Amino acid sequence: MGAYTAQRSVMEHLHANSLHMLEVRKVLRGVAQEKKDRRRTEKQRPPTLTSSIAKVAWEESTVRSRLRSTDSRLAGLIEQATLGSATFRHLSATVEESNGIVYVEPGSCGHGVRACLKIWMQVSGDTRFLRIVIDTANRANDLEIMRSLGHELQHVVELLGDPTIKDGPTMFNYMKRMAPTDSNRFETTAAVNAGNAVYDELREAARRNRR
Repeated sequence: MGAYTAQRSVMEHLHANSLHMLEVRKVLRGVAQEKKDRRRTEKQRPPTLTSSIAKVAWEESTVRSRLRSTDSRLAGLIEQATLGSATFRHLSATVEESNGIVYVEPGSCGHGVRACLKIWMQVSGDTRFLRIVIDTANRANDLEIMRSLGHELQHVVELLGDPTIKDGPTMFNYMKRMAPTDSNRFETTAAVNAGNAVYDELREAARRNRR
């Protein structure tokens, strides 16, 4: 479940897809705008927040999460998983502390896979952009989707932990070296375990809420 797509033809298609590159440019403009907003926020910091802890909390609340989705259903499931799963919170916090921004979007991975981290990366300055794709059309169960999110986030954490990975080919070579399974897919035990942990924690949280 939830493996990397790894065919070079997919990488070439992603880089050549003009619509996708328009989306990337839109994202990059958003990052530039966030930097401007952050500087504006620092100038406008309310003087009533006198403690350093309060200042940090106020500043962080003005900055968008590094784990994002433009799809309302997936955005809601990210929030739900964050609230209900300690494993998911840890993965999300690790991404927040990195230089990566991860977009989670609905779509098709191909090869019979229902969720994947695309072998694609765009870099702007110090920021690395990655994309998780979830086939929501063929996976209606919210709990299974959140399991897949946890699984793919573990892959994201693995990749962001290596600062030399800055594009699709270096992602491919890293996973080929660290997690080979067959000609079309990569997998790690840590990702399988993370997805299962998220699933179990969310199911237990749901049971507690029904009591």
